[in-house]
Amino acid sequence: MSSSATLPASMYDIQQAIIEEFNVLADDREATLQYLIELGEQLPPFPEEEKVPKNQIKGCMSTVWLSCQVQGDVLYFQADSNTTITKGLISLLIRVLSGQSRSDILHADLFFIDRIGMQQFIGSQRMSGLASMIQTIKELAIAPASAHTQGSDESALLREQILDAIKQVHDPEIPVNIYELGLIYEVNIYPLNNVHVLMTLTSPNCPAADIIPSDVKSKISMIEGVNEVDVEITFDPPYSTDRMSEAAKLELGFL
Repeated sequence: MSSSATLPASMYDIQQAIIEEFNVLADDREATLQYLIELGEQLPPFPEEEKVPKNQIKGCMSTVWLSCQVQGDVLYFQADSNTTITKGLISLLIRVLSGQSRSDILHADLFFIDRIGMQQFIGSQRMSGLASMIQTIKELAIAPASAHTQGSDESALLREQILDAIKQVHDPEIPVNIYELGLIYEVNIYPLNNVHVLMTLTSPNCPAADIIPSDVKSKISMIEGVNEVDVEITFDPPYSTDRMSEAAKLELGFL
């Protein structure tokens, strides 16, 4: 257990209150999970327009959205999830960390998780997701603005380098790069220069289905300053030749 000297009084007191609440449940797994669900239901409504890929937390089994508002040196979080227990978990993190300073969030010892024996109630996979939530919140405390804007000169330059790298990737059977083909749906740059690419393939049965995403990841990873690269394949919406650039259509005889 951490001493109160190592944490802001409010953060320490909030965690102690959470521990006391869960202790009342006397290690009753069913009651604990029900309480987690109730806590999630108490979260303020999350704006539908904020449920976008850039606000999704990677590494969770469920879909978790997290937005951050900055006032001076203090961060305020809002969150939601598509599953009830995960929503309860993120509600606990927000309860402890929202309204705290960047420094306090970065150095927070979230001792309440071990003290209430969270893993025995939610299992290892959800614990892994919880760790991803904590990591994302701490990344936002390092550079909260960069998760929501790419307007800075540095971010714009990195984005241009990423797109240039993607343009080096080709389907082996098509003489046009995948960017001009319209296979790239989204490129998101997160805190610590973690990159997420949402892309598709010309068809689910594409012979290069394993090669192309791997090549995209490899090319982007070679850019100086890039940290982690996540390439996600989707077929929603399905690919259409309408997504091709004019140059690609001309090259392939569609014009």
